[in-house]
Amino acid sequence: ARSVRFLFAEGFWRRELNGRVVPEDSVVVSTNEIPNEKIRIFHRRALEIAIRGLSVFPSQRRKSSTVLLSLDRANLDELRTLLDSFQRQLLEFVEKNPAGGDTLMQVTLHMTPVGVSDVEK
Repeated sequence: ARSVRFLFAEGFWRRELNGRVVPEDSVVVSTNEIPNEKIRIFHRRALEIAIRGLSVFPSQRRKSSTVLLSLDRANLDELRTLLDSFQRQLLEFVEKNPAGGDTLMQVTLHMTPVGVSDVEK
């Protein structure tokens, strides 16, 4: 019930005039290779929730961690593979714990170039 309320409140789901519940965006999952504006909007909303959490919750109730890496472009695929592996492990954890209902948590992994040379390319 909490998850459903969250999805409505954050605008991921909507109710049609006939009462049917549908995703607000027609696509909420995409492959890493397909840039999609709807996915960007979804990710922006997730980051907005994370920003709000930093302001609202004490560190005992949230986890925020940033690692700034300096690496060669040749290693970007290996870094992406590490993140994909963690995502698979996280999904396995969710499948093993389907009945948890007292807390709703958002986990966001975010990898972004931060150098001027990266922005220009």
